Amino acid sequence: MAYLGGKSTGFKHIIKILNDPKYDNMDYYELFCGYCHITRRIVNKKSITINDYNGLLVCLLDGIKQNLSYPYISRERYYELKNKHNVITWERAIAGFCYSYNGKLWGGYVLDNSNTPSYKKTGKLMVYYKQRQNYYDKLKKNQAFMSSKLNYKSYDEFNPVGALIYCDPPYRNTTKYNKNSVGEFDHDKFWDRVRELSKYNDVYVSEYTAPDDFICVAELPKKSTVSGKRIPKIERLFKYRV
Repeated sequence: MAYLGGKSTGFKHIIKILNDPKYDNMDYYELFCGYCHITRRIVNKKSITINDYNGLLVCLLDGIKQNLSYPYISRERYYELKNKHNVITWERAIAGFCYSYNGKLWGGYVLDNSNTPSYKKTGKLMVYYKQRQNYYDKLKKNQAFMSSKLNYKSYDEFNPVGALIYCDPPYRNTTKYNKNSVGEFDHDKFWDRVRELSKYNDVYVSEYTAPDDFICVAELPKKSTVSGKRIPKIERLFKYRV
């Protein structure tokens, strides 16, 4: 399932650490949950708290939890909703995420190919917006996601103690997220906050690079697809040298 910066692939090195038995029965926090590809694979935790600062994304995830029906979005309606800045509704969330090219919020309307579907390599029919809705249906059946507590806050509003924390923030020097939805991201402020949280918690951060006082505990080559281009990257997981 596409989502800019998502973890639909290249997640095994992360899950291996987060689901290590030493973290069993701990409170788990995911401060940038995105499309919940990591969340839905988390097991054996006391509680699961997920969060994102994109209000439209949180609206989408909340609607999935409530099992709301999916509205059909025409091309005309898509661009009407795109221009309704700061409006957060289920219909607009479906338009922005379900009908946008390559999972990039408002990255352009995905053609409705329901009458002439394309084919995956497996030979199965693929209708773009239905592929996304199939993923939403999968989340509805996922225990970790459905039992999680969903929040719409800034990452620096959380102050857990003795918890396992995973962060997948906007990456430095990569394609930016929609500014109207999440604003500018202060990377230096973020790393300072991770240093503070690491004093009382086990904190892991996904990024391509990190400050010198962080160590890489796992990595995995992957190819990032944006605007149709596949760019090789090394996905790394970092931890602060406390």
